[in-house]
Amino acid sequence: MASNSSLWDDEADGSLFNTTDATNVMAENDPEIEQMKIQLAEMRFVVQIVLVPFITVIGVCGNIITIAVLTRKSMRSSTNFYLTALALSDMLYLLLFFSLSLQHHPGMNEPHTWVYWHFSRFARWFVDASSATSTWLTVTFTVERYIAVCYPIQKNEVMGRTHTDRERERERERERERERERERERERERERELEIHSRLYM
Repeated sequence: MASNSSLWDDEADGSLFNTTDATNVMAENDPEIEQMKIQLAEMRFVVQIVLVPFITVIGVCGNIITIAVLTRKSMRSSTNFYLTALALSDMLYLLLFFSLSLQHHPGMNEPHTWVYWHFSRFARWFVDASSATSTWLTVTFTVERYIAVCYPIQKNEVMGRTHTDRERERERERERERERERERERERERERELEIHSRLYM
């Protein structure tokens, strides 16, 4: 019994064999595992070094153009406000995600990269926050469009009048004022014609 107890104690201490070391040795000697490591490295290169920067550049350029167009004075509306905020959130997500992908580049474990690793802790949080913001902006935009399409009369009561609605109302008021001015001008013209006609036949 004493010998069995000492045997289990030796196994617990790892003096007879170490399962972690044995697993590592098997992994090093297994050609399939080595092949999988090579394939993983190749996939990581394609995704992190090639695709992520390409998608980031295209996405940032597209969002900048979107923001430049939708922030014009003539384009102001509740819909474009949501789309502008969504473009900002998506652009922030792309930039932060690209910054996180830099950790797979060679040389990122050097001591002088400590600033990056300190920043990456916060970048992960901001990536999740910007992703959630984009999702909820899309939901809010969908609800706003649903109300505008299905309940157009109650839209102003539920959501209030937007800048575009107020501009349209002012434009309609100006058009009515111009129409009244034209009507007064026509009335004055008729009065002058009547006056001229009365003078001719007096």
